[in-house]
Amino acid sequence: MSDEALIDLAEHITESLKGAVSAHEMHGDELILFGRREDVDKILQFLRDDRECAFRQLLDITALDYPQREHRFDIVYQLLSVTQNQRISLKSRLVNKRRCLL
Repeated sequence: MSDEALIDLAEHITESLKGAVSAHEMHGDELILFGRREDVDKILQFLRDDRECAFRQLLDITALDYPQREHRFDIVYQLLSVTQNQRISLKSRLVNKRRCLL
């Protein structure tokens, strides 16, 4: 899938989810979506069920630690669409309820 097709896909996702996806960017040939943590379930269901997306395989869930930020952790979901032959990432910031002492 070309970068232009991925940008079109990102726009389709963003428009369909009305505010749940706050931004998107390309990293190499992979699309990265940034979603609000309270909408992660909704976003993942849409990415799975929408015919243009069809991201039906969850490859990995991981966390990124940014110690310099107040809310230091991001959760990253790596998804695969076999029918589209495409990978996509969904990042969501994890909001700390209390301060971490690390």
